[in-house]
Amino acid sequence: MDRTATFCEDALTIPSALAVANAGDENSRPGPTIVQLNGDYSTLDELGLRGLERALVCLIEGMERPNLILDFERIGFFGSGLVNVLVRTAQRARLCGGRLVIVRATGHARQILRLSGLPRAGALGAG
Repeated sequence: MDRTATFCEDALTIPSALAVANAGDENSRPGPTIVQLNGDYSTLDELGLRGLERALVCLIEGMERPNLILDFERIGFFGSGLVNVLVRTAQRARLCGGRLVIVRATGHARQILRLSGLPRAGALGAG
């Protein structure tokens, strides 16, 4: 199920690694693309945030109908820069006829996401 995002490798040169998988089935039907965010995004600088956004946008633009799931299980705290990236990425996914969903955010991360307005945009999933 794991696959490397080679179609936009230059955009994936960001400080924290992204693990990317596609949840399609064995009949090659595309499923949602799941992105595991790893690391501490509270101190990510502008260059790192731009790299992360480019990587996410590249994934979205590489899909016929973007269905991007961001797994926040390993994210504890992050700053407003990441919230801005998430809002813009969710908007881009909607413009492309798809959606971005954030799952498994807990504690402080979930509270920040709720305050950001992403739940109203349909981007904050359960758990």
